[in-house]
Amino acid sequence: MALVHSDSYENPFHGEWALFGFPLGSHPVESALLEAARMLIRDWKGGQDIIAQLKRLRSNTIKFLERQYQKIQKAADELVQFIKYNKKHGQLFDPANSSFKFLYGDQDEAFVLLHDYAEPFSRELTMASKIKICRLNGSYQKRFDMLPIEIALRKCTDAYKAHDGEGFIKYFKIAVDDMDAQYIEIRNARKQLFKWDLKRPGDVAEIDVQPLRTAKEY
Repeated sequence: MALVHSDSYENPFHGEWALFGFPLGSHPVESALLEAARMLIRDWKGGQDIIAQLKRLRSNTIKFLERQYQKIQKAADELVQFIKYNKKHGQLFDPANSSFKFLYGDQDEAFVLLHDYAEPFSRELTMASKIKICRLNGSYQKRFDMLPIEIALRKCTDAYKAHDGEGFIKYFKIAVDDMDAQYIEIRNARKQLFKWDLKRPGDVAEIDVQPLRTAKEY
């Protein structure tokens, strides 16, 4: 007999039980955010005490997300170095569109680096979240299938398999541009998290929050 799951599984990062009108989190990030929301509703005039508690929740969330961010940063740096090297004459990303640019070895490495860049943008899951996603029978992943980045990655993969050099480079660039935009947005959001902690010269945050100055130029 097929299992039927209730709507409580619709968001795999929320638990099945409600508390003060909020579901319980099954993921560290959601748990911290939901706890912060509950605190603000219960004691929004709590003064310095509630601020200290909110900063603690922020710190716990940042520590969890920082692992994922560092992976994104490392993959982005490796991809930038590869692209810069391959913008020379006759290389894969030759600005002059040389007829010699479709080099299979370089394309293989570009393909691997592209997916290395894409992978850490996916949320790091706990066992509880994995179980909830499993219970959704594929519907969770379908929510992302029509995002521009997912379409670009699929078309880039199709071009790679078909040895379509022009198509590969086209969708490679679209995918990288999309992920770069996300990366820059993440960096800017990191700084906003500590906006009120960095009011005076010399103030520091617990992580590097300086945003990228410009988008990478390829």
